[in-house]
Amino acid sequence: VGMFEEWVPVRQSSISAGREIPDHPAKLAMDNDQGTFWAAQTDSKTAALTITFDHVTDLRRMIIHSGDGKKFTASQRPRRLTLVFDTGKTYDITLTDKPTEQEHAIKNGDGVKQVQVLIADVYPSTESTDTVISEIELFEKQVK
Repeated sequence: VGMFEEWVPVRQSSISAGREIPDHPAKLAMDNDQGTFWAAQTDSKTAALTITFDHVTDLRRMIIHSGDGKKFTASQRPRRLTLVFDTGKTYDITLTDKPTEQEHAIKNGDGVKQVQVLIADVYPSTESTDTVISEIELFEKQVK
């Protein structure tokens, strides 16, 4: 008997950010539209998304699209994310500087109702100090 875990998408009940550019609010990072994006002036203490769920979940995977797909190098892109869970645990994810989707495992994400996604480091841009995330998709362990 295999011990394969299945994952299903988990949707946020709310999403907010300490900082956001007026035309690119936090909600655009999780709107299932890779043509829109959240943009924020980069500061490791405030460039963060706070994602809340309507139930306690065991987070397992993240798919992320960095940058603005139309002008990828025109803004900064996340190099490293620190996930801070409401359980007090954290997990770091290092991203590749590419405009296509990246899938990453999430560790320490059991029993959470909220996660803060901190931009801990960036790939710089010569054109802007704003950092852009076009889409985040989160997946939880399927409850059978």
